[in-house]
Amino acid sequence: MYKISFLELSDITANQVKLPYSTGLIWGYCRLNPTIKENFSLQMEDWMYYRQDEDRIVEQIKDSHIIGVSNFVWNSVQNTSIIKKIKKINPQCVVVFGGQGTPKGDRCQQFCDDNPGIDILVHGEGELTFEDILLENIKDKDWSKVDGISYQIDNNKFINNKTRIRIGDVDSMPSPYLDGVMDKFVERYKDKYSFTTTIESVRGCPYRCTYCEIGDLYFQKIKPQSIEKLKKEFNWMSENKVVYIDNADSNFGLYADRDLEIAKTLVHLKKTTGYPTTFRNDWAKDKGEQCIPIAKVLSEGDMNKGLTMALQSLNPKTLEAVKRKNIVSKDIEGFLQKCKDVNLAVYAEIIIGLPEETLDSLKDGIIKLIEFGAHNYVGLYPLSILPNTPFGDPEYIEKYGIKYTKTKALHYHITETEVDESEEEKIAIETNTMSRDEMLKAHEFRWFMMINHFFGLTQFVARFLNNHSNIRYREFYDKLYQYFSDNPKTVLGKEMKEFNIALRKVFTEKRHWGWLLDDKRTWEFDEGSVVRIWKNIDRFYTDIKFFVMKNNLIKDIDVLDTVIDYQQNSLIQPDKKYPYKKFYPYNIKDVIEENKPLQNGGYTYKIDGMYESKNYNGDYLEWCRDLYWWGRKEGRYKSKLEVCYD
Repeated sequence: MYKISFLELSDITANQVKLPYSTGLIWGYCRLNPTIKENFSLQMEDWMYYRQDEDRIVEQIKDSHIIGVSNFVWNSVQNTSIIKKIKKINPQCVVVFGGQGTPKGDRCQQFCDDNPGIDILVHGEGELTFEDILLENIKDKDWSKVDGISYQIDNNKFINNKTRIRIGDVDSMPSPYLDGVMDKFVERYKDKYSFTTTIESVRGCPYRCTYCEIGDLYFQKIKPQSIEKLKKEFNWMSENKVVYIDNADSNFGLYADRDLEIAKTLVHLKKTTGYPTTFRNDWAKDKGEQCIPIAKVLSEGDMNKGLTMALQSLNPKTLEAVKRKNIVSKDIEGFLQKCKDVNLAVYAEIIIGLPEETLDSLKDGIIKLIEFGAHNYVGLYPLSILPNTPFGDPEYIEKYGIKYTKTKALHYHITETEVDESEEEKIAIETNTMSRDEMLKAHEFRWFMMINHFFGLTQFVARFLNNHSNIRYREFYDKLYQYFSDNPKTVLGKEMKEFNIALRKVFTEKRHWGWLLDDKRTWEFDEGSVVRIWKNIDRFYTDIKFFVMKNNLIKDIDVLDTVIDYQQNSLIQPDKKYPYKKFYPYNIKDVIEENKPLQNGGYTYKIDGMYESKNYNGDYLEWCRDLYWWGRKEGRYKSKLEVCYD
């Protein structure tokens, strides 16, 4: 009897354990084969699916005949380290790597040279391929007979076998939730952990974005799962109190009617059973309007934070370089308005460091989104160089002059004890259109805009000046940036100085990305800075008032005082009792929200903290996590102001 083990390592986050979906799919299929069932054994103790002491893992699976490794950017370093140790103890063990972090083609040789102990690399879908590997292992281990793999032979020559034909009907494949594979994990740890799961409502993606590991011709044809099968999986998750579902689809909402039914099913289960609580997904590209009803159902059911515009850039040259020129919607402003009309949170995504992007085009793109009305939230992310994308191709790197730095993998909101410090991520720091110095300035601008506009600290001042005084957003934020750069003793000036020092250390591999705060969690730089600024928020707004006066942006002191006060009260405050009433002598809200002329008069507002009912028991960081971590994409940090007529 041959012993199989699996590695599919994930972090334990907030006491949540992710069930091993990828390897569960593979074993669920393979064990249907009578020959495999008779000749191979897999015990739960041989299935490593969450991070733990490395030597303990080695001790548990060192006697395996075959080890299947699900390899991703967040676990690759630990995977290769474990395998290296096992091979020293058990050199006859056959080690098989698959997953999105497993290189293909010409990159296979270097990957295996750098990480000794790997015998076989699986490319594409793994179910049928791993079955053939197991069957061939029983025979004479002639790996040339197995499609869809790369492997080394004795003379260190690397062989790439022919591509495996994709599975014709993914709906016919067994589900790891419905066939009992996952039951053992839940039963053993249900009193210790809560669980997160992964689903694929479709397999494949029609697009070929160069920064994405799914953007491959191999996966271009989309293969959906039936709604009937998915409903059964959701019922299993509900019955087993799964809290979080990670939808692996690249384009959820592409099948409008079916995906709307999925949303309604999940919301119904949450309302009737309490589980699952959250559904995370990537929305269909350039299909925003048909996604609106689906997103609204999930949002109103408190399962999703809104609808994403995965723009990545607004520069036409960049979009062409990354093969997205025909994906981005041409009517962003109209789409934002449609989401606003149905009270649906919408947020955009921009990647910093893409080919052909310049510092000016990046700034222009971010400002353009604001002008379009994207005030709620825009996610601005550093470009992560994923190994199994064109960005891992030397020719692509040379063509666009891409250089990168290594940093600790970007595990946000995880304590130091919950994450393996060895995992690393490659972050772009230079291209042929953006020098290293310009890339630093790009990230400084990103950080600055996230804090001030997309986390709201100066958003309402900027919107008032834009509508009332015709001071454009770019002008306002350029002046604001310069002011705080020149005044390092101010609240934001001090934070800016510390961030710039930290950023330069990241670029030279001297520190990790993000701030380590008092809760011993790593926060994204912009989130962490907002958390720290809030401790001195009154002084911060004194600085803002002085800046406006110094630059003569608002000449009337009464108007200025009103605008600053309105800005402060437009944000949820940790020490406020909601709701409360506030009188303003001017129609500031009308100016900001509807671009109406400024008028003098009596305006009393009812100000309600939309999420104020939660009792934080004086835990300031819990309040920050609720508003700026969990709630950032839906604008939870904002209060609700309505004219009070009574």
